[in-house]
Amino acid sequence: MARYLGLALEFQLARALIVDGSASDWANIAQSDALAITRTALNYFFAA
Repeated sequence: MARYLGLALEFQLARALIVDGSASDWANIAQSDALAITRTALNYFFAA
């Protein structure tokens, strides 16, 4: 289950980076950063 959640967050982050690459403002950049931090933290805790 944790692996699927991590994979879903990977795809969501990739989509956010593609969308924000063309039309970025500070709110979108902050949202992408928050998503990346959340993904990293969840992957760390699920691996432990």
